[in-house]
Amino acid sequence: MDNPQASIQNTSPSPKVEPTAPESSVQPPVTTKINSTMFFLLLLITLAVLVWLAIFITKIFN
Repeated sequence: MDNPQASIQNTSPSPKVEPTAPESSVQPPVTTKINSTMFFLLLLITLAVLVWLAIFITKIFN
């Protein structure tokens, strides 16, 4: 259990740290805006997937 968790923890922060390091050194608010927009896009994607699943399930039952 420790090995897969370590691999996930090693892979998830590494791409986040690389883009945020130069941006945070230039302008801290830019990183917060990018994070909020990414979070908003993830919410939109999840909502779209949930709506698609709901329509798909209703089509199956109908």
